Amino acid sequence: LGADVLGIDPVEDSVRTAELHSSYDPDLRERVRYQACTLEELAEEEVEGFHAVVASEVVEHLADLDAFASCCQQVLK
Repeated sequence: LGADVLGIDPVEDSVRTAELHSSYDPDLRERVRYQACTLEELAEEEVEGFHAVVASEVVEHLADLDAFASCCQQVLK
């Protein structure tokens, strides 16, 4: 689709694993980057910086769904 993607995870080891996996595919290596942080942390630095948020297998683990939705709104254009 031609998108540039940022994957986030609060666990540094998970980010390193994702980086390793994407390094094997030249198309992914060029278009995907990863950052060890929470959505709340990202929302402080990337206000209106994204066109979409994909939260795969995340929502069921959240303690505060309203806060999550608010952070999603903050980072979306």
